[in-house]
Amino acid sequence: MRHRILPRRFQHQLDHAFLKATRSDKATAQNGRCFYCRWPMRTVTADHMVPRARFGKKRRWFADRSENIVAACAECNSLKADMRIGDFVRSVKKAAPGSGLAAVMARFRRRISIRLDKMDERLMRACGAPQ
Repeated sequence: MRHRILPRRFQHQLDHAFLKATRSDKATAQNGRCFYCRWPMRTVTADHMVPRARFGKKRRWFADRSENIVAACAECNSLKADMRIGDFVRSVKKAAPGSGLAAVMARFRRRISIRLDKMDERLMRACGAPQ
């Protein structure tokens, strides 16, 4: 049995549908929070942890695997651009002076979110509610 190669426009539609489903699944798995700053997302975007630009044209299909995609807020996704995940997380954890307002805001969103999660855990423990 021979496999047919899809025309480009059908392949593009198929890729778009796959990315949309993956984005939705990742957002649900992450409880609607951004992978990077952990803030509740208003606009969910699919971000490649290892950027597509780093794969080259021949291995670009590898970048679109679901293990490489996370749900991120639009702010973090545009701020990350084509940075490696480790570099971006470090820049969010310790936004250097002069790094721009977007980086500082991502850092504060992450810090506030972590503290709110800890406070929520303590309140649940104090009330005796199951976790």
